[in-house]
Amino acid sequence: MGTTTKVMSLPWKWEHGLKLEPRGHRIFRDARDDFKAPELRGWAIADNSGNRPDTTDDGVLWLDMTRPIVVSVGEYAGARLPVRKERDPGGGDGGGYHVSVGLKAFLTIRTHFRSWPVELTEGAQTLLTALALEPAVKL
Repeated sequence: MGTTTKVMSLPWKWEHGLKLEPRGHRIFRDARDDFKAPELRGWAIADNSGNRPDTTDDGVLWLDMTRPIVVSVGEYAGARLPVRKERDPGGGDGGGYHVSVGLKAFLTIRTHFRSWPVELTEGAQTLLTALALEPAVKL
């Protein structure tokens, strides 16, 4: 007869819930490992389907700062934040996931994570070029 070993995991514990959109996404820092430096703890995102990342329909999605944020401007303007279902960027179920957010959420993310690389689509690059050529008009 074989034996089964049950692996115990720490219960979810989150800190620094930061609202990205008025009725939408929020990010939280993993606070389960008190011995790990805060900058080494992962950040997870929650949408409005749950109060915290572990209670959302998608489950815990970790921000993947090893891949760039993609900003696009077309019919709608926004950004795609790369996320992972596993914390380790080198393993798990891959890095093809992303969460779409509005420009306000992107600006909040950019303010808090200045070193996270950003890629601009052709439409976003065209908009930035146009804004650089014309003086800003205050409304």
